[in-house]
Amino acid sequence: MFSLKATVKKLFFKNSSNSYAVFSSRPLDNDFDWTDDKIVLTGQIASLKVGSSYDFKGQLTDHPKYGPQFKVEDFQEVIPDDEDALSEYLSSDKFPGIGKKTAEKLVERFGTKLFDLIADDPKVLNDSGLSKKQISTLSEVIVGDKNRVKAVSQAASFGFNTSMSDSLFDLYGLDFIKMVKDNPYRFIGSIDSYSYPIACQAASLIGFQNLDLQIKGAIKSVLITSEQNEGNTFLTEKQLITRTSLLLDGEADFFSEDIKKSISDMSAKKQVQVQDDRISLKKSFLAEESVANDLFRLSHSAKEKVSFDSRAIEGSGLDENQQQAVVSVFKNKITVLTGGPGTGKTTVISTVIDQWKKSRIRLKDDDDFELDLKKIFLAAPTGRAATRITEVTGHSALTIHRMLGANSDGLFERDQDDPLDCGLVVIDEMSMVDIELFQHLLKALPDQCHLLLVGDRDQLASVGAGQVLTDLINSDLFPVIELNINHRQTKGSGIDLLSQNLKQGLVDPKMFQPGKDVSFFPLHESQTNIVISKVLGAALRIGIKKEDLQIISPTNRMVDLLNRAARPFLIENDQMADSPVFPDHFLIGDRVMQQENNQEKGVNNGDIGYVTAFYEGKYESDLVVEVDFSGMLVSYKGKESNQLRLSYASTVHKAQGSEFKNVIFVLTSTLNNFVTRNLLYTGVTRAEKSLILIGNEEAFRQAINNPAPPRQTNLIFMLAGDQNKNFSKEKHSSKKASALGKKNKTVNNVLTKSLIDNLTIDPMIGMEGIKPSDFSK
Repeated sequence: MFSLKATVKKLFFKNSSNSYAVFSSRPLDNDFDWTDDKIVLTGQIASLKVGSSYDFKGQLTDHPKYGPQFKVEDFQEVIPDDEDALSEYLSSDKFPGIGKKTAEKLVERFGTKLFDLIADDPKVLNDSGLSKKQISTLSEVIVGDKNRVKAVSQAASFGFNTSMSDSLFDLYGLDFIKMVKDNPYRFIGSIDSYSYPIACQAASLIGFQNLDLQIKGAIKSVLITSEQNEGNTFLTEKQLITRTSLLLDGEADFFSEDIKKSISDMSAKKQVQVQDDRISLKKSFLAEESVANDLFRLSHSAKEKVSFDSRAIEGSGLDENQQQAVVSVFKNKITVLTGGPGTGKTTVISTVIDQWKKSRIRLKDDDDFELDLKKIFLAAPTGRAATRITEVTGHSALTIHRMLGANSDGLFERDQDDPLDCGLVVIDEMSMVDIELFQHLLKALPDQCHLLLVGDRDQLASVGAGQVLTDLINSDLFPVIELNINHRQTKGSGIDLLSQNLKQGLVDPKMFQPGKDVSFFPLHESQTNIVISKVLGAALRIGIKKEDLQIISPTNRMVDLLNRAARPFLIENDQMADSPVFPDHFLIGDRVMQQENNQEKGVNNGDIGYVTAFYEGKYESDLVVEVDFSGMLVSYKGKESNQLRLSYASTVHKAQGSEFKNVIFVLTSTLNNFVTRNLLYTGVTRAEKSLILIGNEEAFRQAINNPAPPRQTNLIFMLAGDQNKNFSKEKHSSKKASALGKKNKTVNNVLTKSLIDNLTIDPMIGMEGIKPSDFSK
């Protein structure tokens, strides 16, 4: 392993999903043969700060395309020890309000011992000519950094990398060192990178031995992993014991009694919730309980008298189910509307909003406060989905987070103490809403509010835990209207036929043959560049516009590859010949996607825009990228551009909630049952006019035959509980709702390899009482 001391100069690429990044740096010292004044750094180093210096440990590699690179395995920040570097460091964005001239004056006066002097006694700055704010900034950062360096250094003995130590320091300060020594398993779940194996590693390095705490850490890890990877909000006792035993490197039942005792202890301390045979993390259980209670509250609250002219929808072109959905919103406090793409869900939304604005609402005599019940909120889980529903309906939509007044700390301004001032809330793309977000939404709804929940039950479930839309449908407690007539596709549409087949798990050989609006091209992963080039070239030759083409694939790795392959064809101006050596560096004309909500800039996760300009900021590290989001220009300074990603291709999850005129869906292989039927369905149904399938035919067949395992949630049990037997329920579509519920329950009983792999179903199912000797009879 080599050592390198270097100052980070520029970020070229960052993958927000795994912290992989590529930086250029200026070497200060090294123990290997290197004479250039620049060196490229790669690895899981996204937390590096431009302008800062670090001691790196790693390997020198030679990339076949980009040349020599230093692959970082560990790093620790250091203070520059020469005056020029120190001046540059002081004037970086780490010290707001300290410009280059001020930095140079400080270094000239105090020399390279400046940081030591300030850390020992911040008063040395009192007569330096700095303002109180500048002195405060320097003191807080430098003293904080001194403690941080101390903590990071000590945490190295636990096997922690710098990024993990930084995160724990941000949460607990220097105390986290003692806390690790007292119980290394306590931090599981506190930050994403602190896993059970990391805790075991720390325990081993410091000689910590406590089986009880280890088992409790393993239990917590199993429940967290189940939530994050499978979307479950509970595991049965048998599942939890089996998974925990395996995590502890034991046989399935080896630690049974110890685990049962730990579950009991954790339950008494309110760390987990035990309900019948279901065991949950306390936070998740309370979220589901809150949702059930608020659904009960809304359904039982007295209805306002809402009158509208039902004749207005007669002869309006709405089919029978669409009309039924509109009436239900006025008649019931909660209505669920489901259906596939093109079945007219947005038409219902538009009609409901138009009619609500024209309606007459009679307030109850005992209203003790005044609400604007004619006011309507239309919202969706993502910015892209909100933009799409705005474009389609003509009514302004917000993200759910913005509607609820979310701030940067994850808190919401709107809640039970300050509810939304409205009489109707419409939520689109409900399949994407997890239990935690739904909890916050319901808390902010006043008793008088009507709620319309719209989504496609066959799409991907939420990234977060829970399956809210499915549970509401299966509960049979609310009016559920399913739209099944495709109004968008023409008769005989291949896209419509394929989507119907996917919903039923049918593999139609015709999907692999040329069709009017669906085509298939076989592809081996090694041929990706060639096939994508041919398909894109052909699409552009027949007149398909670049902005109307979207490539979709399940995995981030494939998306990165596809972005590079598609970029020369889809970039809006010819700059590829002048592209820098790092292909993920943005160019003018690049199509990019916002990767996180940013209320300050007015952009949301999933928003797509085009790079329009680059210009220098105040300092070298402040290169500004300007992006046009549908006419709104947004500037990203320095590392803020990490929020952007090339979007000629996107994952299915990022595309969910959007629709594109022409879609190219790429599937080359399945990875451990990752590609499921509903993921494939969600991807291909993003297409409006044409769909091109590229990939391995067997991979598509496997995906279609791999239904997503049902999520285990408490909500469905809570809604069926004794306390909710008096839920007000309309029977306007009881036969349809009942059939819908029965259909879902049938799907949940399908035995798949995923169910066995995840230990949802015992791999020895049906083998009770069977002995090895029975097979020899």
